[in-house]
Amino acid sequence: MTKPWDFYHGNNMNRTAQNLEEDVVRNHYGVRAQPLIMIEPEHIIIDELHLLLRICDKLLSNLIKDTKTLDDKNVIHGEKTDFLHQLVVKIRECGVSFSVWTKKGTQGGTDIIACFMGQNWTVPVYKGEIQGPNLGCAIETRDEEGKQVFDEAGELVCTKPFPSMPVFFWNDPDGKKYKKAYFEMFPGVWAHGDHCCINSQTGGIVMLGRSDGVLNPNGVRFGSAEIYNVVESFKEIQDSVCVAQRKKDNSEERVVLFVKMATGSNFSGELVTRIKTCIRNELSVRYVPTVVLPIDDIPYTINSKKVEAAVRKAMMGEEVVQKGALANPQCLELYHNIKELQNY
Repeated sequence: MTKPWDFYHGNNMNRTAQNLEEDVVRNHYGVRAQPLIMIEPEHIIIDELHLLLRICDKLLSNLIKDTKTLDDKNVIHGEKTDFLHQLVVKIRECGVSFSVWTKKGTQGGTDIIACFMGQNWTVPVYKGEIQGPNLGCAIETRDEEGKQVFDEAGELVCTKPFPSMPVFFWNDPDGKKYKKAYFEMFPGVWAHGDHCCINSQTGGIVMLGRSDGVLNPNGVRFGSAEIYNVVESFKEIQDSVCVAQRKKDNSEERVVLFVKMATGSNFSGELVTRIKTCIRNELSVRYVPTVVLPIDDIPYTINSKKVEAAVRKAMMGEEVVQKGALANPQCLELYHNIKELQNY
């Protein structure tokens, strides 16, 4: 008897179409956005396309009508969404009934064992947006004064209790740790620690990163995800991490962008200029990183989440306590004593 779910533990980038063909007998394939983001049209060779078609045939032979690609928290943006839809069209032109539901992600947390927002089969999909709140989740975005806002960055909050809401922490008899974790920012209202923007027209949500990763150069607040959306469109760049560096006197901060180069690509001043120009044109001059540097690796958790806080601590010479949660903790050494970041 086929199990309804089969979990693969490990790096999705090590999975191939051949691996998938061998065991795909499900009607859902859950994957983070990054493996899909890294797919480019020129990398889909004929043999790979044939494997995808055989996967479709196998799904159909198991009386499954469609497949739905569920992406956790990461968002598939712009031209990548277009490419996935184009790929589906090509497969359908070959006579195979196949659909990929690129619904732009979900967002939640391990602590709540749930997602605040995600799929909605009854509404349209818009580029770069999570479709809307999940049932039972009264989510809003609020500004620093606690007022509800739309079409601008704000703190993600849930104004009413939700079905899987934790009610206490172990070893916290007076509830101080619990209240500090979720209710300190807005008394009586769950603040989840994420920055996002809710579209007043579509109801869709754009995640902008963790609140502790929000950048604030010269008083302009924005999320690191906005930088990633631009930078990771460069084919020369495999990955990136964007963090704030505060002055020693704590008077102001600047934005530092680290880029991990793709195989066969070299870091150069010309690339830095193009990155800054692209960010200036697509976002704002205020978003342009002051410093752009190459880096050999970027820390991720075991669950494949980028760890900006660890980079910031390592860059500032502070101790990163929870290294056990990282898949590649050794790479933090790369961020210590960087010459270009000294004397700021």
